[in-house]
Amino acid sequence: MPAVKGDGMRGLAVFISDIRNCKSKEAELKRINKELANIRSKFKEDPSNKARLLECLEGILNKAQDAPKSKKVQHSNAKNAVLFEAIALIIHMDSEPNLLVRACNQLGAFLTHRETNLRYLALESMCLLATSEFSHEAVKKHQETIITSLKTERDVSVRQRAVDLLYAMCDRTNAGDIVQEMLAYLETADYSIREEMVLKVAILAEKYATDYTWYVDVILKLIRIAGDYVSEEVWYRVIQIVVNREDVQGYAAKTVFEALQRPACHENMVKVGGYILGEFGNLIAGDQRSAPQVQFDLLHSKYHLCSINTRCLLLTTYVKFCNLFPEIKHVIQELSLQRAQQKPDSGLYQEQTFARLGMFYGNKTPSQFTDFKPVVVCPGALSVQLQAQAKPIDASVGAMAQVQQLINFVCVQEFNRMPILQISFNYTQTAGGAARFDKFFYLPIFINKFFEPTDMTSETFFARWKALGIPSQESQKIFTAKHPIDTAAVNAKLTGVGAKLLVDVDPNPDNFVCAGIIHTQTQQIGTLIRLEPNKQAKVQSLGCTSFALLFDDIPKEMHRADQDRYDSFAQAQVQVTNKIYEMLGRPVFMFCPTEYCETRAHPRIADSEYLDTVGRFLHSEIYVMWTGRSVAVKESISGLLLNPNNKHETNLMAIATTSQWRHAVADADGMNTEDNASLKVYCPEEALNKALADWEKLFNTETAEVPTVKPQNYQEGLENPDIPLPSESAAVSRSGSVAMDSDLTVPPDVSAEVALPVMAVDEMVHAVMGDPNLQDATEPDLVNSLVPEYNTCTVMGTPIGANSHKNSHEEGVTEDPEAAKTEAAEMTTTRAAHLQITAADLRKLLDIFYLPFQYGPQVEKLLTTLVYLLNNAHKGDRGCSPTTIDGLRQAIADMYQFVNEFNGLYWKIMNCPNKPLLSELLPYVWDAHGTLSLIEGLSHWIAAGNMRRPLKARVNTWTNTTFEDEAWCGVCPARGFSVDVTGLLANSDGLLDLLRNRNPLPMSIRTFHVRTVTVEDTINFHHLFGNGEPPAESNEELFDHHFGPYTFSPTEPHFGFISYEEWVEEDAQGLRYPHCAGTGIKNVDTYLRNIWPDYQAMMMEKYKETIPDEKDRKAKINLWKPHGVSSDITQRYPSRIHLHAKFCTDDSVAMKRIVQTLATVLSYSGSAGVHVVCEPDDYQKISFLAKLQFNLIPTKRADGLEIYGYRFCSYVHSSPSDSADEDEEMA
Repeated sequence: MPAVKGDGMRGLAVFISDIRNCKSKEAELKRINKELANIRSKFKEDPSNKARLLECLEGILNKAQDAPKSKKVQHSNAKNAVLFEAIALIIHMDSEPNLLVRACNQLGAFLTHRETNLRYLALESMCLLATSEFSHEAVKKHQETIITSLKTERDVSVRQRAVDLLYAMCDRTNAGDIVQEMLAYLETADYSIREEMVLKVAILAEKYATDYTWYVDVILKLIRIAGDYVSEEVWYRVIQIVVNREDVQGYAAKTVFEALQRPACHENMVKVGGYILGEFGNLIAGDQRSAPQVQFDLLHSKYHLCSINTRCLLLTTYVKFCNLFPEIKHVIQELSLQRAQQKPDSGLYQEQTFARLGMFYGNKTPSQFTDFKPVVVCPGALSVQLQAQAKPIDASVGAMAQVQQLINFVCVQEFNRMPILQISFNYTQTAGGAARFDKFFYLPIFINKFFEPTDMTSETFFARWKALGIPSQESQKIFTAKHPIDTAAVNAKLTGVGAKLLVDVDPNPDNFVCAGIIHTQTQQIGTLIRLEPNKQAKVQSLGCTSFALLFDDIPKEMHRADQDRYDSFAQAQVQVTNKIYEMLGRPVFMFCPTEYCETRAHPRIADSEYLDTVGRFLHSEIYVMWTGRSVAVKESISGLLLNPNNKHETNLMAIATTSQWRHAVADADGMNTEDNASLKVYCPEEALNKALADWEKLFNTETAEVPTVKPQNYQEGLENPDIPLPSESAAVSRSGSVAMDSDLTVPPDVSAEVALPVMAVDEMVHAVMGDPNLQDATEPDLVNSLVPEYNTCTVMGTPIGANSHKNSHEEGVTEDPEAAKTEAAEMTTTRAAHLQITAADLRKLLDIFYLPFQYGPQVEKLLTTLVYLLNNAHKGDRGCSPTTIDGLRQAIADMYQFVNEFNGLYWKIMNCPNKPLLSELLPYVWDAHGTLSLIEGLSHWIAAGNMRRPLKARVNTWTNTTFEDEAWCGVCPARGFSVDVTGLLANSDGLLDLLRNRNPLPMSIRTFHVRTVTVEDTINFHHLFGNGEPPAESNEELFDHHFGPYTFSPTEPHFGFISYEEWVEEDAQGLRYPHCAGTGIKNVDTYLRNIWPDYQAMMMEKYKETIPDEKDRKAKINLWKPHGVSSDITQRYPSRIHLHAKFCTDDSVAMKRIVQTLATVLSYSGSAGVHVVCEPDDYQKISFLAKLQFNLIPTKRADGLEIYGYRFCSYVHSSPSDSADEDEEMA
């Protein structure tokens, strides 16, 4: 290198001086980078140099493949040294795919070389190549060789490099194989690399898990093979994933239970098993092999072999078992008492005025929560009575993660209110937009947490009781018990509150007395409690003269104590019933047996031991309730009992008509006019009209009395939620300042009894119906964290208000107050007249729901018309609309008329002023509305001439069954309108299951219509696409992209449906907006092969002017082409469904009806199954499909898309095949 002279020397001196004068490391690095940039600027890069370099590298790779010219080791070493340096340079450049692939292949040859150093260097270099996108696939080709090297290599350092390479080259395509091989090798792996292998396997299993059951299997196998090397982070993580994923919880509980049954079980496996079984052991408790007692015995058999930390975890699991499995609670309590007796002095110090609450905040979404702020607030006077201090936590909660926060409370004074936890954070919505969460929750902190039990004698108790005579020092409450007295349960509840149960203190042995001290920072308050059951107060003294004991719908199992006392289940019921009957003085008494009808008798009526015992030993004067066919035998019965259902508001018609029949002396049928005039006879039509008049008034009358969900008592840690006391009981408590005794005992765990808030049904309905005043509320909703979900379906969404269609400038106009008041009165009058429910409307409701064993004439006509359509719509020429045939045209018109009339009735019922009646009719009319939307969509499809195949449908309703079948039985009726219609429409078992799918979905009570997509719908497509922003494509392009490919063929049926929301305004005009849509392909293979090329050519011609460049035009249109799938999928699921939903839609039910309609018409067209293509991160659609029982089809696709399929099984009513002869016959 030439010497630095002149200006260069002076510049170097200045640079060195600057470096020495730098005051920090950052300043020094900044100065060096500046000088390097200056040097680079003076030496410009010459493109020819790179070409020469690449040529040189290619030459080295070529020569490396030549046969060696010398057998000397030095020659080979020098050649390999040059080769590895060249490969290192190629890897460093990482810009030439061809050279990277060649280098990878060259290194692959060294994997089997006899020289250990060469194998090591080859594996090390390939680790770097595996991280390059250009050479990753090339490295994967050597997977088998690398695995062989891992298994057979003697040198541990080479095996280490093989493990690193397998980890680097792993992706979704080979993760299963690599993880399996690494697990297999882990059993014999060198101890020095086991810990690293365990961590790598755990990372790969979680990163590339497509099925989390596989991930659970991998981690449990890791613990079994190399438990000593599984760190806490690994088994913490598997528990966190299981907790956050409901679909894997049952499998994890079952798998870990089986793992714990192995003779040799690692302690880490016990930790995982203890936590998972403690949380989700109830999911497998139904199997006798994993019953609660078996789970407990299995875990406890590992207890003595574990460390202190693991024993603590197991004890926590036992506490959870007490809540999960009350039947083994006594076993766990006995075990705990044994431990307490062994170590009587092991109690820890407890500050009586101090309480701590642990909160866990979980994020089950795929995005992070930011600006996370949980704030504890003590409102009003509670801020002085109770001090709260929350431990600070991070302001962000990661995706699928949870954080813990401890909140400390100090009781300053007695209090009777609960503190509030305010939680606010930012989150990302499913559609991608940002949103803010801000809610309040009550915290379960009660005064009894600071309650310490204290013991005292009888004399002390009553002396202090008499001393507390000031009214402010005592409180008394008389309440009626719901159940007979249970001494053990009452004792447990009183002790759980924190009081000391005093035995043999009260002279009356039936009374319960307790004592305790409430600790606050200002004073200590002594509290005395006395619970006095009043067994003398009987219902009979209130004037009740008739009684009944109902043993129906209960399990045929007796308590352990009853098994020792009674010989059989029937004998226990008979003895109890006879004894009560005698005690009451033999009044009018009814008995409902557990086997109360022919179908309940086991094995049959003649051979039932239960019925035989009841018949022989029950008192002869006691009436036995019986239902079923045999009640029609007049000689065998003493009378009839009307049993209304739980929804009492819906019983008016049945009770009213039955009452009229009861007071009539004869039926009108068969009697002449003179008899009708002289006698009180029963005429069904007259009785119906009379009852309808009363029911019509009830519908149109605003009711202030709103049924509510009754408050429930929740007592943590106890089996029974209520203290069972007979008749009337008095609970009296007195409190005052008392002196502290020196021998006070440490209180047990305190349980809290919380009265749940009342939720009015009227509020729920108004929230759904929409109140514009509620939209401007500034205060967030106050949510009680203890309130349970009241329904399996969540009612969501607020409909458009009466004036929501007005322009913004119209809303800002100031109107005359008098004119506005007059206009509002006129609108109210118009709206009331429009929403008035008439007797004709109610007739339709009765025809659908209210006849016990048949439908009314309107529904019978509907079903007959539907059968006629299904059996005859295929007639006529191909593509000819059935509306050209008189009979079919009239049938389709009748279908439209019935659907539109019922939708009008549905909207009236949703707006009826009688909210209690609405709340009870809502599930039925809502279900019928959804079923009719399916019929509506099918009718539109048939009217368009798409039915090409005849069906052999027939009506099968209650009129064709025995009288044993009732209209609505249970939560899911065995028969009924929706069930009968779906049974008529379904032509296969699989389609029937899909149409009757009752999995709960988010719902609204909006009115929606389903019909086929037409070109006229294009003006509204901006409502369906764009994610809240104006769509990039025009309405015409949206139609050609999403609907045109499936509705243009003149020879094939069209499969496209759209759902419209309808809001009925005061002026009786309907505002309609597209809500969701769906399209279908009958056979994907046939479509892509025969139909798509024609459509592509048509679109190329259509957009020739708007997109002049042919290449760009073809590229755009190719984006519209449906994705192809493998032939294995199309053989079982030949048809495809595409779904399109409105941005931020909250009604999944309309989309469900679209899917059901598409599946029905595709099945009618000969399809054996359908599939849907989903993006892997489209969790909302995937969850929706899972609710419809669509299954993930295992497939490996380069684009990462997932396929979900639904299979139509064996046929219920036949339809002809697609043979040419039958096609000709149909034509």
